[in-house]
Amino acid sequence: MPRWTSCALVAALAATLAGCASTAETGFPAPSEIPERVAHATCAEATDDPTALDGEIYVLDNCYVPRVATVAAGTAVTWIQDGVAPHTVTFSDLDVNSHPACAGADVSTCMADGDEFTATLTEVGEFIYYCVIHGSPDGGGMAATIIVE
Repeated sequence: MPRWTSCALVAALAATLAGCASTAETGFPAPSEIPERVAHATCAEATDDPTALDGEIYVLDNCYVPRVATVAAGTAVTWIQDGVAPHTVTFSDLDVNSHPACAGADVSTCMADGDEFTATLTEVGEFIYYCVIHGSPDGGGMAATIIVE
């Protein structure tokens, strides 16, 4: 193919793509329309030191922050999804599960970025919770502990 034909094709493609930058035309937001993501926490902040909970736990990709939390019995705890991968908040020893239908094969029923889940914990004890996709009931993988006092 002659060089001028290749250049003409590239120029035509660039002009077409430039005209398709709006949400109305493509169904996707233009880069300038995408809000900047501000992380509320990072996995580096997740330590095994118990943290007195202020009511919120962040569900990130690969961890919960804080990893070990303490709350008073009767406290409403809210888990906030702040990661892009699908997750759950599933307790090993309590009947608490943010998304019971969530499974690795169908992540459309899982917790997604921006979702919140609230549970009031009334039973005193130390409880493991985990992500059914990335963790296990014994506390392996993406898992954390909440101590209800």
